Amino acid sequence: MIEHPNTTILLLDDAMDCYLRMRPGRLYHDLLAFVLREYNLSKIKNNDTLLRFDCNNSLQENFSQLLDQQERLFHTMMLLYTWAVPLLIVLCIVCIVFNMILVMSICWIRKPLSPTLYISVSLAGTDMYTLFLLGTGLVINSYLPLVFDYIISYTCVFITVEALRLSAILITMLHLLFLALNHYLGILKPLHYPSIMTHRHVTLLIVVMWTLPNVFMFSIFSIVPDQLFHNCSNWQ
Repeated sequence: MIEHPNTTILLLDDAMDCYLRMRPGRLYHDLLAFVLREYNLSKIKNNDTLLRFDCNNSLQENFSQLLDQQERLFHTMMLLYTWAVPLLIVLCIVCIVFNMILVMSICWIRKPLSPTLYISVSLAGTDMYTLFLLGTGLVINSYLPLVFDYIISYTCVFITVEALRLSAILITMLHLLFLALNHYLGILKPLHYPSIMTHRHVTLLIVVMWTLPNVFMFSIFSIVPDQLFHNCSNWQ
């Protein structure tokens, strides 16, 4: 038996193999992740608590020391997430409010909007969308699992949020690129600029910029065999 103050572990000797049992939970799985890789431990029949290893290795001698090191590292990380993630979420909310004010200000702007202003308002909406997904990802991927040891049972939720978050980054990049192109055309072809950057053309390009990254990213997440949307429990 290997005794540890924060993790219940039993060492059972068998004829050929040894087995190690630890308490269930994401907290302890993350705590022991490095140790499990270090000694190449394998789960028994999809059991997250019962692990098999070779009795001839030096597990009994080094396991407690490695466990103490990983525990200190993990609790330091958990303390960091406890304070840093709420601060980041508050900053996301503040930025979302400011971007919402910018988007709502379109009601008091004289129509029709110039192409530059039209793209800028759409960019503010993109930032608001990106910040919302970033805050959501921080909550379900970091704060709940590491601080409260709570994991959402539907693993496809994690993949969907990640696909949307990556799409939002691409949408923001396309808006910045489109804004730079808009300024470039205004300087290079000032006489043809009004006929090129019409309200219809700008609206069409904004719709494409909002739609294309989502289609692209969800397609990427859907074509990987036996992973991601084909098998939500496997996203290596």
